[in-house]
Order: sequence, then C-alpha cells, then structure tokens
Amino acid sequence: MKAYRDQAGAHGDDPYNYFVARVALLENEDRILTALSAFFRLSICLLNRQAKEIPELAGEIEAVLLDIELRFPRDQGFNRQWLKEMRLTEEGSYTKKYL
Repeated sequence: MKAYRDQAGAHGDDPYNYFVARVALLENEDRILTALSAFFRLSICLLNRQAKEIPELAGEIEAVLLDIELRFPRDQGFNRQWLKEMRLTEEGSYTKKYL
C-alpha cells in the first residue's frame, strides 16, 4: 500500500513504476482487506472504551475544536457536524458507523 501511495502521489515515479506498484497492491487485495477489517474492529473496540478509560478526553477535544473554530474562517476549518455524525466528539456506540 505504501509503495502504491508513493507512486500514485503528486510526486509519483514514472508510469511504469506506478503500474508495478498498482499490480502489487491488487495481488495482495485479500491480505489488505483482512488487515483493514482487523484494524477497523480494533478501532471500534478502542473507541467504545474511550469514554471510560479517558473521561477527560471529550472536554479536551471540545477545547481544541473551539480554538480551531475561533482561529480559522468557517470555510477553512472543519465540519463539526460531520465529527458529531461520526461520533468522534461524543460518547456512544461506534459500531453502527464503522461496520
């Protein structure tokens, strides 16, 4: 995946190397999808435990978000509603959004 990213980026290598990296990525598709699935399951587990393990995190996140909102124009900042919809700024069950 890293090789493909490096070859496909704005400063990617020549076209031949791009296709070599792309073919290698596609040849490992099953392994990559399995690894991504395991990563998502771990992420969900950690997110669901986050409020209990780090109760002060929500307040800290809100403080950082407010600071960003005050420093950057609305169109250059972030989408707070999206963060809430993804449940990144409040506690709850993350399974519905990520599985």
